[in-house]
Amino acid sequence: MNLIKENDCLIGNVEGTKDPMLKRNKINFDNYVRNIYRVLMTRGLKGCYVYFVDKKVEKYFKLRM
Repeated sequence: MNLIKENDCLIGNVEGTKDPMLKRNKINFDNYVRNIYRVLMTRGLKGCYVYFVDKKVEKYFKLRM
């Protein structure tokens, strides 16, 4: 995902994924990725650890928690 500062939002990057299933449907890519993250981040019974490679995206999430 890329952080767009002008709109203060995240935009999915189809070219950045290695998952062939996600690359198939570029129209719904953004919705699929958002759903995957939502599911993974809400299923933890005792907590959830998230590691961000992109520090701008990490800051984006920290500001919203």
